[in-house]
Amino acid sequence: MKFNQLSIGDRFIYNDLAFTKSGPLQAVAEGSSNPRLIPRSALVRPLDLEKPGERDFGTLDIRTLQAELEHYHQQCLAILTLPDGGSPSSGAREQLEKLHARMQQLLSQH
Repeated sequence: MKFNQLSIGDRFIYNDLAFTKSGPLQAVAEGSSNPRLIPRSALVRPLDLEKPGERDFGTLDIRTLQAELEHYHQQCLAILTLPDGGSPSSGAREQLEKLHARMQQLLSQH
């Protein structure tokens, strides 16, 4: 899910830190009172999905599931990015992109 899809007051995870959205482009990290600028397009994870038992996959709406898949995909791509800027093993990125496209296609059918 992207930051601009959250409502003010929503809690979410961004860069492995918990935040509360405080404005259209701002959020406050838990334990802080200083607002931080968050790009509209930043991929975030709603915090309510992190709490066990609060929601399960049977009650997730398709948009939330697609956003979670997109977050997972972005994390995989980040892992594939080598520190020296080199390419990962031959075809790894292409295989990941194909799998991602297939999952998005399956989700769009529901």
